[in-house]
Amino acid sequence: KAEMAANQYGADRFTGNAMDVISDPEVDAVWICSPSQFHAEQIKACAAYGKHVFCEKPIATDLPETVEAINACNEAGVKLMIGLQRRFDPNFQRVRQAVETREVGDPIMVSLFWIAPMLSPKLFLFFASTPTSAC
Repeated sequence: KAEMAANQYGADRFTGNAMDVISDPEVDAVWICSPSQFHAEQIKACAAYGKHVFCEKPIATDLPETVEAINACNEAGVKLMIGLQRRFDPNFQRVRQAVETREVGDPIMVSLFWIAPMLSPKLFLFFASTPTSAC
């Protein structure tokens, strides 16, 4: 896949190994968009190599790994930013406003469900009928 993408976009180099990028002295910052279970390990590796990090959420899959990854970046003096792409969505801001202004009373839990506009109606109905919740 990496070679095919490199050819398609005219990249001079490619790799299928994250550590090749993280350890490359010509790389100043790394964008982590791997599966979630690899995030903390890759963030800590970036910190060890002095690389700034932009990571798609979540930082890690459990709290101790999250704390370790954050601490590694702080100790190495590198910046860590987490991608929360829905944060500035007008619909999500409206929900936050309703909660903050107590328009909806005292929430015990907020569960948000977002469907991509291009999602097919059948797939939407499947997801809409599947119970989900988040705290």
